[in-house]
Amino acid sequence: MLKTNCPHCGRLNDCHSTTDPSEPSEGDVSLCWKCGGIAIFTEDGVRTPTPEEEVQISRDPDVQKFRYAIQEAITPSEAVKWVKEHG
Repeated sequence: MLKTNCPHCGRLNDCHSTTDPSEPSEGDVSLCWKCGGIAIFTEDGVRTPTPEEEVQISRDPDVQKFRYAIQEAITPSEAVKWVKEHG
């Protein structure tokens, strides 16, 4: 697993939880477990989104569900479980 630091708060992210079992690939979106910041995977790690990307990504219903789940869950796995159960 690719280890990355959140480009917003600096948290080391050395694992990921997702509703899709594949590894992240370039262009995939990540939400930081600590701060909820949006990052976009690149070949070299993650980057912050452009202001336009931030608006577009933040409006996505799936991203909104994951942000809610992150706030309510104790662990990333619990957040993923909640999203799967609440579609």
